[in-house]
Amino acid sequence: MRLFFLFVLGILSAQSLFSQCSLCTKTAQQLGPQAASGMNFGVLYMIVIVAVIILYLVYRVKKHIL
Repeated sequence: MRLFFLFVLGILSAQSLFSQCSLCTKTAQQLGPQAASGMNFGVLYMIVIVAVIILYLVYRVKKHIL
């Protein structure tokens, strides 16, 4: 469980994760800085949701095996 919290903290604090693909960068520039910030946090939330699901599935498999 500690590893999970460290993983989430690492994702939310890493500045390099706020970079965008070229298409997202172009869209964010057209929408303005506030929308670009919202897009960045939206992507981070999606990453965290997927990570939680994967970690939960790994936990269930390990619990079943042990």
